[in-house]
Amino acid sequence: MSEEINILDYFKVIKKHWRLLVILFIVIEIITFVFSITRTKLYDATATILQPEMISDVKSGSGLSSLLAQQLPGGLYGGGAASQAILVMLKSRRMAEFVEQNFNILALYKIKSHSDAVTQIRGMTSISLSKDNTITINVTAVDPKLAANIANFYAANLDSINEKLKISSIKPIATLLDSAVTPQFPSYPKIKFNLLVAGILALFIGILLSFFLEYFSAFIKKS
Repeated sequence: MSEEINILDYFKVIKKHWRLLVILFIVIEIITFVFSITRTKLYDATATILQPEMISDVKSGSGLSSLLAQQLPGGLYGGGAASQAILVMLKSRRMAEFVEQNFNILALYKIKSHSDAVTQIRGMTSISLSKDNTITINVTAVDPKLAANIANFYAANLDSINEKLKISSIKPIATLLDSAVTPQFPSYPKIKFNLLVAGILALFIGILLSFFLEYFSAFIKKS
């Protein structure tokens, strides 16, 4: 008949191997800290724009304007559709190419081709539409000033794209609500979060190892 083990027995095992838990915790925390501080620091900057209540005077024809007319039912009339039109422009390859040219992404990130630069820019940028029709442009970069400048450039360059493609007669096509400011602290790596997760993991591994050693010790004694 197997022996019944209560909660107190578990605590006794943990107490018996407390040195193992402490050493394992310290070692894993040190490794995590060193790993975190040696990672490349990344900075987030966010700009917020407001779209006009209505984008009117959409001209038919080829290019992006006709594409928008096909993709957005009923044309670009109404706040929601206007926001979608702005999103299309912000996420377009044309916008990424403007960013590449303006900030010399090829040289900065040591990229060989323009297509790779566009991929890099899109990977750095997150553009989303909130329920209140405000659009946030978040840019992550190795340089805090670069992150803020690119985020603000996205908002400022909307009118330039609109003028070239003649999507709307409204000027400006969107209003910058909150410009991106240069972040003071990196958003990645998240050292405190990493240490917290590593600490929890270290305790979990330490407890499992304690019970394994206890079981192994009992098995040796019986054999």
